[in-house]
Amino acid sequence: MTAGGMSPEAQARLASRKWRLGASTWLLSPVFAFSLGTGISFVYIGVRAKRRDWWIAGIVYFVVAVVAVSLLSGATSGSTLANIGGGLLWIVWLGGIVHAFLINRAWLRFRAQKDARPWWTEHGEQQEPRGWNGPTPTGTPVQVTGLGIDPAQFYGTPTSSPSGPGSHLQPRPDLVTPPVPDPAPIRSQSTAAARVPAPAIRQMTVDVNTASADELAALPGMTAVRCQALLRTRNQRGRLDSAEEVAQVLGLAPHELVRIRDMMTFSGTRPSEGYQPGGRVVDF
Repeated sequence: MTAGGMSPEAQARLASRKWRLGASTWLLSPVFAFSLGTGISFVYIGVRAKRRDWWIAGIVYFVVAVVAVSLLSGATSGSTLANIGGGLLWIVWLGGIVHAFLINRAWLRFRAQKDARPWWTEHGEQQEPRGWNGPTPTGTPVQVTGLGIDPAQFYGTPTSSPSGPGSHLQPRPDLVTPPVPDPAPIRSQSTAAARVPAPAIRQMTVDVNTASADELAALPGMTAVRCQALLRTRNQRGRLDSAEEVAQVLGLAPHELVRIRDMMTFSGTRPSEGYQPGGRVVDF
């Protein structure tokens, strides 16, 4: 997370005028629905953002608008009741518009953080991805060895007692480190020939310091928002020096860094400092 408690993806959304316009469409209701729509709009955003002051204001706007409509419907034109009802409608309408534009910035911050948050943290706490009901793997995966990660920080030991449920389940070593079979020579019926090694597959690489947004988007997991955040940071700093620095800029989890670190190169780099990633590794 960056300053203000917002991730780079959330800040990139706030910096996008197109995104801000799309997230501010709720303002159309207070402006064009005239009074009754004001109350409904405030209740809607208050419930979504869990802001009590917003939905309470929406209830007040709605009740005042209903009272004003009742006064107008039971009064003759030009009477005192009609004037009071009309005045209340105008107050609710104009006051609601001003109030809506004042709180819209806080609403946009909420939407940006919610849209940038992974689905498994929607309720404010880290959860396992849905669909996995098996035991929690133990031990440090070999894929993150050498990244400077403290295993005790991300990989805990099982808390169940030896006699508790699942105590008989042990991690399969063949799933952690797949065995590599010894290639045997291919023999024909007449002659024995040495096995011809398969041609090496050239892995795609991207120079982070010179790549465009489209070239960065070819990396796994690099969304358009992440590409823009990376380009903006590169323009500010002049260059990036390591995969760990990219992970710090984008807030990558360790398993995301493992996936793309060998696909990135850095022209004109300087020695990078240690990197301590945040988040949690999800084993696949």
